[in-house]
Amino acid sequence: MDRPYLPVPPAAALRGAILEAAPWVGFEELLDHCWAAGIPVLHVNNFPADAKKKPMGFTLRANGRPAVVLCVDKSQPAWLLFILAHELGHLHHGHVPENGALLDETVHENVPDAEEEQADRYAIELLTGNAATCLQVGGRWPKADRLAQLAREFGRRNRVDPGHVVLNCAHTEGGGFWAVANAALKLLYPDADAVGTVGERVAANLDWEKLPEDSSEFLSRITRQEAPG
Repeated sequence: MDRPYLPVPPAAALRGAILEAAPWVGFEELLDHCWAAGIPVLHVNNFPADAKKKPMGFTLRANGRPAVVLCVDKSQPAWLLFILAHELGHLHHGHVPENGALLDETVHENVPDAEEEQADRYAIELLTGNAATCLQVGGRWPKADRLAQLAREFGRRNRVDPGHVVLNCAHTEGGGFWAVANAALKLLYPDADAVGTVGERVAANLDWEKLPEDSSEFLSRITRQEAPG
């Protein structure tokens, strides 16, 4: 792509810029910012069958340009939203070496690693504005439809993506609450196709004519996205 790479700004600055035109920092808004800033974002989930553990995402830098690869195969955008924000945190803090890559096998799972903690803090500030901005469900867990309603209301008040509200709540509650959270996400976004959304941006933003034919075919195959034309 010809678009120059613009360094990732502080979380508060990026959040403020996105909120000028959007109700909250959502997956599509953050995805579009990345492409506008010269940061390609791909989705790749084709790994060897005998791989012991697949990464949730990774970031690489090549010839002065970073790229983010999302690996979680989920249709709900909230799952990919935090990973993308986390990877931008790594870029902002300079964790990714030039002509190298940084793989995240776990994201937001209390991993005792200084760089991971920095990337998590960046992501939380970007998505919520404040680490304390989270939905509290109290002692008795709500049903999925009630959780979806609470997340919508909380998201509108605090300018936080409702899907992230649900997942953040599930991360806090843990255990069986994940089933309730996943059901609530389906109610919030019944027609979600986050992986397809990533593929649409890849097809629209890359200059496919400048890619050698074998590179174009390989990229199309691993991203499950047809090159235009």
